[in-house]
Amino acid sequence: SAAGSAQRTPGRGVAVVDVGAGNGCLALLAAILLDGYAVLIDHTLPPKELRVEEKVPEPYRGRILRIDGDVADLDVWQDLVPLLKQHGAEQAVLVAKHLCGVGTDLALGLVQRWRRGPAPGAAGGGGVALVGAVLATCCGHKIGAADRESFAVLHAGGLRR
Repeated sequence: SAAGSAQRTPGRGVAVVDVGAGNGCLALLAAILLDGYAVLIDHTLPPKELRVEEKVPEPYRGRILRIDGDVADLDVWQDLVPLLKQHGAEQAVLVAKHLCGVGTDLALGLVQRWRRGPAPGAAGGGGVALVGAVLATCCGHKIGAADRESFAVLHAGGLRR
């Protein structure tokens, strides 16, 4: 039951990593179902009144981890994997829904970096397997001229940014 799930420490070693999480409801609900943690990544922290952790009781609040920063600059092996390991995660699924502009492309870049693995000899290497990803693309009407230029750069380099 959901109530029983809230009472215990998450124990299945799973994290739901939500890129562009916003309020965080989707990731938290998925994390509860998977008996894991919700990791919410946003370049700008949503206003306090919109954050899921401000609206749920403590047992659920403890399942929410936030990373504030641009996904393009996120180092999987220094910023994300150590946080996941600290909370006992051995596997993760990534979700990214309706990211505007180049956000979906940047989330795909994060998936590529994670699947490629750490650089040889890098600190913090290994540990948390990315076992799935679900991405819902942006609504195209919000893509401006500057984003079109960014798309060209990203795709010319094979999303290696």
